[in-house]
Amino acid sequence: SMARPELDELAWKEAGRQDTSAAYEAYLAEHPDGIHAQDASIAAPAAAWREMDFTNDRTAIEAFLVAYEHSAYATQARERLALLDLFPAHLEIGQTALVPIDAGGWTITTEVRNIGTRDILDVGFRVGFEDEQKTVVAQLESFLDGQAPQGEKRVARTTEPLKPGEARTFRFDVAPDLAPEGWIADAEHTRLVLSTLTLGDA
Repeated sequence: SMARPELDELAWKEAGRQDTSAAYEAYLAEHPDGIHAQDASIAAPAAAWREMDFTNDRTAIEAFLVAYEHSAYATQARERLALLDLFPAHLEIGQTALVPIDAGGWTITTEVRNIGTRDILDVGFRVGFEDEQKTVVAQLESFLDGQAPQGEKRVARTTEPLKPGEARTFRFDVAPDLAPEGWIADAEHTRLVLSTLTLGDA
């Protein structure tokens, strides 16, 4: 039979191959004093955050905070919750559609509606691109009105606020050479999550 260190190595390799929070937690449960216990306790919240980072689901984020309140991602999780507190009362995000462009590439569109009583000054999204396993293989930040400049802060807004009751179409073009590797170009594999929502004065 194998010695304990060999079993430990094998279990750690398997956890790394799966690269999920459940796999790292299973390693920790079996090898609480294992050679890689410290690595696993860092990898578990990182994987868990990655798994639920692309969600507008409060419950998932609250569960993450219960499990990993002392992790490096707790602050981000709390910020997401604060954002989602605003979200359902003020903004409705429609179905995402993906249409091929004649010149090559795709246009992602989603209808966004102000269902609150205040102007919405800013709406930002992260667009996630998934592979067959529903793993986000690439993501980018974009805004309701135009794209964020790459690697720099956005310039001052020149667009009109989204008035109560008003709907606008979020649109983002993906050039063929920007299409992430492994991404399946359909709406099912294109995820939109809220990243900023700024309201006007009450």
